[in-house]
Amino acid sequence: MKVKTHRPDIDGLRAVAIVLVVLFHAFPSAVPGGFIGVDVFFVISGFLIGGVLLDSMKSETFSLRAFYARRIRRIFPALGVVLAVVLAFGWFTLLAAEFKALGLDVAAGAGFVVNFGLWGEANYFDRSSQSKLLLHLWSLGIEEQFYIVWPILLAGLHFVARGPRAKQWAMPVVVGTLTVASFAYCVSQSAPASQAAAFYSPLARGWELSVGTGLALAARRQLVFSSAVANFAGVAGLAMMALSAVTLSADLVLPGAYVVPAVIGAAFVIAAGERSSLNRVVLSRKAFTVLGLISYSTYLWHWPLLSGLRILARGEPPALERAEVVVLSFLLGALSTRVIEQPIRTSKPRAVTIVALVLGMGLLTVAGLAVYVSGGMPARYPRLIREATDVRFQAKNEFRTGLCFADHKQGSDSFSPSCLEAGRPLVFLWGDSHAAALYHGLKTLQATQHFAIAQYTASSCAPMLGIENPGREFCKRINDTVIAKIEEAKPDAVLLEAGWFTGSVRFYGNAYDANHLTDTIRELRRIGVPHIVLIGPSPYWPDGGVRKLLQEAWELDPFNEDLPARLVPTTWPSVVKSDAQARAVAAKFGIQYISVVDTMCNAEGCLTRVGSKGYNVTTVDAVHLTPVATDYLVNTLFDTHQLEFLRAK
Repeated sequence: MKVKTHRPDIDGLRAVAIVLVVLFHAFPSAVPGGFIGVDVFFVISGFLIGGVLLDSMKSETFSLRAFYARRIRRIFPALGVVLAVVLAFGWFTLLAAEFKALGLDVAAGAGFVVNFGLWGEANYFDRSSQSKLLLHLWSLGIEEQFYIVWPILLAGLHFVARGPRAKQWAMPVVVGTLTVASFAYCVSQSAPASQAAAFYSPLARGWELSVGTGLALAARRQLVFSSAVANFAGVAGLAMMALSAVTLSADLVLPGAYVVPAVIGAAFVIAAGERSSLNRVVLSRKAFTVLGLISYSTYLWHWPLLSGLRILARGEPPALERAEVVVLSFLLGALSTRVIEQPIRTSKPRAVTIVALVLGMGLLTVAGLAVYVSGGMPARYPRLIREATDVRFQAKNEFRTGLCFADHKQGSDSFSPSCLEAGRPLVFLWGDSHAAALYHGLKTLQATQHFAIAQYTASSCAPMLGIENPGREFCKRINDTVIAKIEEAKPDAVLLEAGWFTGSVRFYGNAYDANHLTDTIRELRRIGVPHIVLIGPSPYWPDGGVRKLLQEAWELDPFNEDLPARLVPTTWPSVVKSDAQARAVAAKFGIQYISVVDTMCNAEGCLTRVGSKGYNVTTVDAVHLTPVATDYLVNTLFDTHQLEFLRAK
């Protein structure tokens, strides 16, 4: 490998990476592993930045001040424009809670710590990834964190190592050690319970960047491959990336060992250099290099455009619209590169430019924090819509998270003794978050009726014995623990509730198909449970839930002093189908069935709120009932004698 200041083939490799990422985000089923484009970017960044640092140290021209000034001129201009545009979009389209979250994301994006914010908020009730307009900046945050630490580390090694021999071996040993340590940490965190750490932590991603720096070190040792070896490396590397792009899936626990082939593939292509015919003839062609040169701005634009489209469509928009956004992303990427990036990057370095860029990013940080502190500037909307879209819900309190509702990180040992009350009749609530939502309604009814409650619920864990849930670690063990607790407590009734047949079944397969309740029903009957009740799915709405629909209803008629008490969800055919499927399962097993849909919906639509107050909307999100909605549901079921087993005898 001969070191060159500019390698067209690397621009071509950037093009491959950006196309994979954009297509994955627009058409995930077509390119299921396209996310590896980000891993390829990490390797490229490590190689290029590592090379710049090594060359400047060797020539004794290294300067942290100059290095960071170049990074500011490279990164800040286009990023600042995108952050400002996204903030403006949020002002005109997002509700207060959503705009508040976006404000924090803008501040985090301007401070290059989005990855830490996303890591911290990762939980069962986290915002949908599709609604996070700045989700993609997690990778930029990791890169910039790398750029803060790496120059200091390499410079320290360069100046501490004494003598040519020490300098020759110090960096390879340290870089290699850090690469292995980072990869080991990444693999150790690659489990469902700790996946957020593996995905967002710079410690878990650093190995990909340091692989690139290792390549830069090797290049400066003047290692030269034969044409045959270079050709093999180029073809093999591209094949490994292509294979990863079509065989991997976002459903896997990532990154971990799954992305190793893609990282090695990128390293092979870079190492092959221009002695590889693939690099020289294909990747260096203008069609590739042009896309590579606009890849940074394209990356910045593509996700906010796709996310914004999905927010406006309240779900997955048509393929044609997504294709149009893909084209628009590249056009805006080209425009931003030409009009914003290049003029500042190629102009004469001036302190005033750096100061202006830093101040501009500082203003965006302040603006984002102002939006966050204000609660999303709710005064943008009239009182009617503010009340109707303000869901006062805390999962920790309402679901008893960490006590009787195990989140995705917790196992069978997380249930508190307080989950099982003393007294009779005893009703045992078993299921996932939908079951946990019912606790509030049962507890409210308990104030006027004398019965005891047992709550054993777990996120993404339907009450089905013997079923492994690939998306929920510990689920099988949790259900084994719960059935043992039922045998010990001998309740008067067991309520089985989960998100039957809804979108969850798409990810968890049999783990959410109520037809597989056979073992559960058999065990409950063996134990001698007098009443086994299957509770059907709640009405589910498009993305954004009832609040978004009420917002849209107000926007269509802003002078109306009331909002619709019922609306027909666009998902209504699926709601009816899911309810019918669950009813058929109950009939098959000969157990009682309670239809949430029958209680919450009629020919005019499903309830958007209960009572006369605007705050009493029925859903937290697209599928989970609010506390006031479960109060209404349980009271209605009791009044209609569907919960007779709760009456003290």
